Amino acid sequence: MQKFFGARNFILLIHAIIFCSCAPSKITLDRSLLSAGVSVSHITKLEVNIPKGWSSPEADDEKFIDVWLVKNDYSSSIQFIPIQIEDVKMESAKESYLEMIAADMKELAKLRHGVELKFTPNKKLQLNNKQFLVFNAISSEKLIERIAVFTYGNLFYQSVLSIHNQQGLHSFDPEILHNSVLSSIK
Repeated sequence: MQKFFGARNFILLIHAIIFCSCAPSKITLDRSLLSAGVSVSHITKLEVNIPKGWSSPEADDEKFIDVWLVKNDYSSSIQFIPIQIEDVKMESAKESYLEMIAADMKELAKLRHGVELKFTPNKKLQLNNKQFLVFNAISSEKLIERIAVFTYGNLFYQSVLSIHNQQGLHSFDPEILHNSVLSSIK
């Protein structure tokens, strides 16, 4: 009887390990980081809450940067940029295109920075019934960008949290802040 009981517990333990490893990872966000202020898209109806201690200046090129948030000390920014893709049937292509777009955004990040970059694996996030594919760009062991690709209406977007000055990171966690802003998309 003791041998059977031990085998049964072992099997339950294995099932518990498998079940827990398949569970989605906890998404960290903190809505108290966001102000009541809202920045509105120039192209779509996309709106996001502005983080406390940040502002939303007008972008020089509104066709390139749709929504632009800048930390008051200029150490970081978040941009929402529409991605132009021709002849895509959105209903069937949203999921499969996010991976392809993420790969393209990694190549553009390499060109934009002109330095050797490492990228974290793509991570799927579900925030307020919206699917995001998120990854980090790292240079010299320091985070320089956190990029999320997603769809809004019939457009693909990338949201880029850029770290312009590493000393500005002492006041916020990039993952928590970016997730919080992404979760505020209306």
